[in-house]
Amino acid sequence: MATHDYIISNASGAAVRADLNNALAAIATNNSSATEPTTTYAYQWWADTGSSPTVMKLRNAANSAWVTLFQLDGEWSVIPFENGTAAAPSIYFKDSGTDTGFFSPGVDQVGITTGGAVRLTTSTTAFTGTLPWQGQNGTAAAPALSFSGDPNTGVYNVGADNIGISTNGTLRFDVSTTATTSTLPIVHPLGAVGTPSVTFTGDLNTGFWSPAADTIAASTGGSERIRLDSSGRLLVGTSTASSGAPTGGALIQGTGSAAGPITLQIDATPAAAGTDVGLIRFTNSSGGLGAQIKCVSDGSWTNGSNHRSRLEFSTTPDGSSSPTERMRLDSAGSMVLASGTAFVAPYVHNTTTATAANVNVDATGFLRRSTSSIKYKTNIETIEDQYADAILNCRPVWYQSTCDADKPEWGYWGFIAEEVAEIDPRLCFFKEEEDGTLEPEGVQYDRFVPHLLNLIKRQGEAIADLQAEVAALKTQ
Repeated sequence: MATHDYIISNASGAAVRADLNNALAAIATNNSSATEPTTTYAYQWWADTGSSPTVMKLRNAANSAWVTLFQLDGEWSVIPFENGTAAAPSIYFKDSGTDTGFFSPGVDQVGITTGGAVRLTTSTTAFTGTLPWQGQNGTAAAPALSFSGDPNTGVYNVGADNIGISTNGTLRFDVSTTATTSTLPIVHPLGAVGTPSVTFTGDLNTGFWSPAADTIAASTGGSERIRLDSSGRLLVGTSTASSGAPTGGALIQGTGSAAGPITLQIDATPAAAGTDVGLIRFTNSSGGLGAQIKCVSDGSWTNGSNHRSRLEFSTTPDGSSSPTERMRLDSAGSMVLASGTAFVAPYVHNTTTATAANVNVDATGFLRRSTSSIKYKTNIETIEDQYADAILNCRPVWYQSTCDADKPEWGYWGFIAEEVAEIDPRLCFFKEEEDGTLEPEGVQYDRFVPHLLNLIKRQGEAIADLQAEVAALKTQ
């Protein structure tokens, strides 16, 4: 190992030969020494044995400094390069041009450039790319983006416009252009009324949270608005159901002593009669409509002064799939039945009294008015004397009533329906039993009038005849 100034001094033959041998030795050993050559030249080699490990250095073009190239112990861990730029990387490739390669954009940073533009940068804190990263599509069992030691867990392309996340080789989460699908539960923290666990960008105190086991609540503005409790009750205006609240259904609680309202609101002011204002519909799970209650305007509304309206009640008849209006409660408070709809009050039939005149109420509760016009009659005949005479067989009685509405200590005059029915069933009304037989329920006292009038007329005629006979006897 030797260095030399590469200047051969004038001397005798042996001295010149020794000087030449020293120069050749310096060239052969790349000027290897622990100290740099005393005389330096541009692009001169120097094997610096004074460094640890020994490194190869090259004098720069200006002959002003040494450039360390590589280690001389068989390792290449120290190879310094200029930082370079994106347009002129310090390490480039011959066939790709001087603008494609590696450079250092800053301290502790390495960049990759192609065509003079940075494409990928790595620092101590981030891995940044300026171009899309394109990997293989992968599968659930071998996702394109996986993890060291866990190659069957990661992200892959399920299909066109569809990305999936798999764990243990099975798809767990799938995002496409139309849906986001998870094969496992999405678990969130319970959250709180002011900090819901499922919330929205820019509105962190509005969303959903779980106040208790098997319970979900919704908050807006940091206040609870609605809750679905563990019994399936929908709670509005309260977080605790009262003891009388049924399982399932809805409970709406007002503030203080105020009632909990349910409001159906039209997004306009009705401008004409017949405008639907609100509708409650009753359907099955497939939308089959069974009944409905509708609020309808009875004229144009004037805000704050005139909101004339009515309620319409509709039910669906047997064999039909759409409801028919049955009754109205009009703006005057009158209950109006639709044509062909009967007023049925089953309790009327079972609640009787001896203090009132008869009305026609059958056993099913149909209440009907009595008619006398000829337009409701056919096959009209004058009553025969024998039917009028038959009522004289009826037994007038005094009795006390067992009806709930009557005073048990009072007494009444009347007939027994079963006895009258045996004499003339047309003077009674009946209840039809399940086996089809008819049971007398009451006496139609008003039906006695035609019979009595027949008897009175005939008795009047008999009296007149007797009076004429008496008068004739008096003249003799």
